[in-house]
Amino acid sequence: MTDKTAFTAQEVADFLQQNPSFFKDHADVFLSMTIEDETGGGTLSLAQRQLADLRSKLKKQDFHLKELSLYAMENQDISQSLLQWCVYMLAENDAAYLPQLCIDSLEHCFPGLKVAIKLWPCPEQIQSQFDGASQELIAYVQQMEQPYCGRSYPEEMNAWFERTPASVAILPLDDERSDIGVLVFASDDPEHFQEGMGISFLLIISALAGSALSRTMR
Repeated sequence: MTDKTAFTAQEVADFLQQNPSFFKDHADVFLSMTIEDETGGGTLSLAQRQLADLRSKLKKQDFHLKELSLYAMENQDISQSLLQWCVYMLAENDAAYLPQLCIDSLEHCFPGLKVAIKLWPCPEQIQSQFDGASQELIAYVQQMEQPYCGRSYPEEMNAWFERTPASVAILPLDDERSDIGVLVFASDDPEHFQEGMGISFLLIISALAGSALSRTMR
């Protein structure tokens, strides 16, 4: 009578880890082993399973590479638009016209978005459309430490646009000494400005617009 020793799954796993050359020395064993196919019944050889896992990883890597390439192209487009906007602002000598130029040039550089600006205290020499922010709104902007993106915003901003925004980016404006106003991007797309999205370019626009519009406030 022949004694048969039963091995536990852990013992088999430990043996294979301790003998990494086992399947190299016994390639026929590796090729003949099968496991359950998780995608829909039947079985797969270990070699087939490894190939399937490799294909899956390659597909994921390809997707991530395409995603990174798309982000790079989008960032390049935004950089070009931002540069164009800076050129418009630097070329303007009339400080009283800067708020309107800021709106027009940003809407030109970023088609599909609407822009509104409110300044405080609003100088008498510029149009009244840049005045009228409530004390509640001013207090809201003053407590902001960085631009906000999302669908939640002060209701009075609805009156600044022809259509109620589906999502907004709110940029506080200051001249490095005190706050001077707010710039708001509005989109009809509820997904365009989302909470948690990157704000690097918005920080640049906020700083540059605040610096440029400080000329209007003097």
